[in-house]
Amino acid sequence: MKILVLFFLLFIHLNIFSGTLSVYDNVKLNSEELQLVNSVSREAFIKINNFFYGTKSHSDLKIDLYIETKSVIEKSEGILLSDSILGLAIPAENKIYLVYPFRNIRDYPYNSLPSLIYHEIFHLVLSDYLKTSKIPLWLNEGTAMHLSREFIGEKFLLLSWAVALNRLITLFNLNNSFPENRLTLAYVESHNAVSYLVDNNGETSLQILFEKVRRTGNFEEAFFQTYNKSYLEFSNEWEAHVRKEYNLFTLLIQGNVLWGFFALRLIIFLPIKKYLNKKKLEQWKSDEESGVEIN
Repeated sequence: MKILVLFFLLFIHLNIFSGTLSVYDNVKLNSEELQLVNSVSREAFIKINNFFYGTKSHSDLKIDLYIETKSVIEKSEGILLSDSILGLAIPAENKIYLVYPFRNIRDYPYNSLPSLIYHEIFHLVLSDYLKTSKIPLWLNEGTAMHLSREFIGEKFLLLSWAVALNRLITLFNLNNSFPENRLTLAYVESHNAVSYLVDNNGETSLQILFEKVRRTGNFEEAFFQTYNKSYLEFSNEWEAHVRKEYNLFTLLIQGNVLWGFFALRLIIFLPIKKYLNKKKLEQWKSDEESGVEIN
């Protein structure tokens, strides 16, 4: 006979329009943390529903939000979480996990607990709104970051280095997954691409885009109808924007002394290296034409 270990469970049921959000505290939060999770969850659920449905309509989505330790989540879901994972949304089950202990409680919006809650709730509301329709991963994550007002302080450094080293990830390569070895850059690019859309077309354009995706079931068709340009045209336009705004000179001007030093070295030595490589290729070509074998 198996022995069942019962953990203390504090259950909070939040009645929000016809949707509900239930918070399960399995780690015995202190009163300040519990109050924060409670209030922010309610606020986020309402605001994100309003973003998609407006104030006159809403969904009947029911969300279960669990506060658990990393080991409990891994055991419950049969997965391994990297140490960088602070929260997990499972749209198929309308379930959210917040990893305890929390890394950052109130330093909003620097990857704080409030921004994390907004981010994860967005994923579930979006999935419920779109039903079976799909959007690129970068748009999903970028909009979650935009609405949760997340901020990655080193974004200009990451983008500047990516441009300088020709390491930008194209949006098409962020459609379905993010590369594990460049995860932070993938999130920064996603956020930047969504910010670029909002800066040039307004936040309402995102709402229009999602509504058209929901109705047509075709992201590229919906994108063209919303922005009067193809997804490919936007991708190329955004990349050109990033290469113009974030480069070695950005790094030199905005970075600290150490980063500025490295940027200055690259500014000086990259053209020299390109010149020497060009001369070497010309020499090889000359040797080949002269019948000299190159080993």
